[in-house]
Amino acid sequence: MATPIRVTAKEWLDKWFPIIPKDGKSGLQGQRSDILKNEFRYFTNLTHDQIIAKWKAGDPMTTCKDFTRRYCQEVLGIDGTIGNIDPVSVKNYLQGEGKSHAWVDSDRTRVPEVGDICYWKNAQGQNTHVNISHHMVMGVYTDDLDNPYIPKVEVWYTVDGGQDHKPPKFKLEESFAWIRGLPRPYHPPLGTDIQIDKGYSPDLLWGWVSLDLYFYWPDPSQFDPEKFASQQAANDDPTRSLWRSQDGPKVHPDAPEGAGGPGYFCSAGTLSADPFKHGLPHPLAPDARYTDPLKTGKGGKFA
Repeated sequence: MATPIRVTAKEWLDKWFPIIPKDGKSGLQGQRSDILKNEFRYFTNLTHDQIIAKWKAGDPMTTCKDFTRRYCQEVLGIDGTIGNIDPVSVKNYLQGEGKSHAWVDSDRTRVPEVGDICYWKNAQGQNTHVNISHHMVMGVYTDDLDNPYIPKVEVWYTVDGGQDHKPPKFKLEESFAWIRGLPRPYHPPLGTDIQIDKGYSPDLLWGWVSLDLYFYWPDPSQFDPEKFASQQAANDDPTRSLWRSQDGPKVHPDAPEGAGGPGYFCSAGTLSADPFKHGLPHPLAPDARYTDPLKTGKGGKFA
């Protein structure tokens, strides 16, 4: 069963990049800056006019990292650093956040899943691209003595930022940036000089950030939807949650505002919400100095 964050990612991807029949094949709808104009900002934080202005100034920018950074912020609610094209900066950020486990090195035995952020390289080991995994059409597993369960990917659909801007062939005023879904392998129209985007190949990826590992470490396979929903409800109820203060904001139980869960607190309190009704203060509380040590656990047979 898909985790909630993958459900969120899939719903968003399906909304803006739905699968549509095209030339007898399945494709994904795209979004273009020249059509959306100011609304293109939602996908990249840049309008069409801003992109054209950058190109006119000689900036060869493309929109791949702008799109993935925006996806991180708008859809996943995480820092846009994870959407950078440079995997080193992404790994450093994950390490600083205590989430190094979310990085998955690319190899022949595993594949990215829906919503995962993927980092590309070329044969020379240079960073070339960053995009989002939409879904895969899987074939049968390959029999291999060294790797008996190698996934066979028939088609890998990704969602990518890019541009149609290659002066002097195209007029700059007619150029545009795009976010579109690409089936890999992608076969361009005959007679064009567009380079073929290869299919899924572990050798073309540095790796990816797994949404499940980022949000549900250490074992997303043990994710229990009912338990998660119950915990979310508890987190919204200050009287039941170890992570919300009585005023509502989320805080760690060990924090000064925490008060209410197991841990080390800044000040001791009573063992009852109403000490005057139930009478017994916490053994370490100041009030305990003026009570019977046998009752508070500070002396005698309780010591």
